[in-house]
This record gives sequence, C-alpha cells and structure tokens, in this order.
Amino acid sequence: MKHISAIIVALCLAVILPVTALALNASGSCGENVTWSYDESTKTLTIRGNGAMEDYDRYSYDRSPWYRYSINKVEIESGVTSIGRYAFYDCDDLTSVTIPDSVTWIGAEAFEGCTGLTSVTIPDSVTKIYSSAFSGCTGLTSVTLLGNVSSDGSVFSNCTNLTDVTISDKVTTVDGRLFDGSGLTNIFIPASVLRFELYFGGCEKLMEINVDLNNRQYASEDGVLFNKAKDTLLFCPRGKTSEYTIPDSVTSIGSSAFSYCTSLTSVTIPNSVTSIGAVAFYGCTGLTSVTIPDSVT
Repeated sequence: MKHISAIIVALCLAVILPVTALALNASGSCGENVTWSYDESTKTLTIRGNGAMEDYDRYSYDRSPWYRYSINKVEIESGVTSIGRYAFYDCDDLTSVTIPDSVTWIGAEAFEGCTGLTSVTIPDSVTKIYSSAFSGCTGLTSVTLLGNVSSDGSVFSNCTNLTDVTISDKVTTVDGRLFDGSGLTNIFIPASVLRFELYFGGCEKLMEINVDLNNRQYASEDGVLFNKAKDTLLFCPRGKTSEYTIPDSVTSIGSSAFSYCTSLTSVTIPNSVTSIGAVAFYGCTGLTSVTIPDSVT
C-alpha cells in the first residue's frame, strides 16, 4: 500500500507542478512584435515589444490570453504603440496601469469593467481613445490628460465616481464624447486650449466649467462657459441652479447651450440677445416658462 501511495503522490505532483509553474511564469504573444508575461507572485502583467497589440473580444473563445489571471498591475513598456480592443476587459482586480508615451491610441472597451482602477494618466502621445475604453470603471475617481485627444463615443461612460479631470497645459484641443455619462462635477480648461468641444450628455452632476484667465478662446463666469468676449454663451452645466440669468454681454446663445438642464426652472434672457441656437433648451423638462425678448431675430 505504501508503494502504491507513493506512486499516486508522484503522479499528482507531476500533474500539479507544471500547472503551477505555468501560472507563475505565463507568457506569450499579443501582437506581431509584442509579447506578454504574467508574474503571479506580484500579480503583474507586463506588455513589451514594438508595434500594436492585438484586438480581442469579450467572448471566452476570443478573449485575451491573460483573462483568467488575477491582475493587480499592468505595465506596458515603451515601444508598444496601441492597446488592443477588449485587452483588459473586466479585469476587476486591476488597480494600476502604466501607459507609455509610445502608445498612440487605446482600443474600444480596452479597460471596460475594470472596477478596481482608481486613476489613469493618458500620455500626450495618445491622440485617439475609442468608445467605451474605460466604460464602467466605477472605482475611477481621477483622469489626467497630457495631450490632445479625441474620441468616437462615450469613453468614460458609467464611471459614476469620476469627479476629477486634469487637463495638462500642453493640451490645445479636446473634443468628442470623452466624459459623456460620467460623474464629473467640475472641469478646468487651461490657457493652452484653443478648441474645447466636449459633449457632456448624461453628466448630471456637472456643476462648473472654469477657464484660465489667460485662455485666448474661452472664458467662464459662475461656472458657465463662454467665448473669450463673453458675447456667446456656449454651455451651461447640467447640475447648475434652477434659476439662471444670462449676462447682458451675451448676444448669442449657442447650440445645445442648455440642453438637458433638467433642473432649470427659470431663465432670464436679456435684451442684448439676438439669436438662440438649435436645440439650445432641448430636454429642459423642468423649465415652465421663458420670455423671448424682441431683440431676438
């Protein structure tokens, strides 16, 4: 019996040990010239090489090769030029990611559902972030943008705890639906920004947009966004007070300026205003009355 038991133990070790070794030193390819390696002792996934990562899918037969591992940290080394679609989808143990300045775009749903991620810095090399790249990252509280970036959809949608966004003073252009549907409460536009065309649909908690006094294109007053001359009201945050009086300097109310301001019950339009843009008050379900002065043509 002892001899038989020893054989059984040996067979079990022969099966278990290689699997353990595989988990500790897992690695493989994730692009034509890009590889990955996973260290179970530190729960760190490292992506290295030159060129673009592969795209993946959310379905088990076509998911990333590391999706079964518990990953706390992702380190992408310089040389990697993109982060593939669904690359880290639903990695809910992920708390830290390092994105190098060689990355130029981040694929759709790349970090979707990474609920443990609390902050992310987007380097100035990244010019495009695709739809839902960070969607559902409910633990995310801060985002830092270091360069000009655009999107094709709601990148941080359902990031309900995302309240703080830092835009670097190197940024000149910010557009798209980056923060649509997030928990953003305020945003500061530095002097460097020359084009600011963000869509804040679903940002019900947004209270203030503030602009650096030295910005040449934009200005703010009481958290409302205007052009530099303050003769065009561009955007009123949706979390603003229920009553708002438009300044006398304003001659034009921009398109979508008050759209979906559901808490707005009263707005005073001065005689200086001559035009009101398309869908300016669209979705203002709390607005009970409005007086359009004779000056509006």
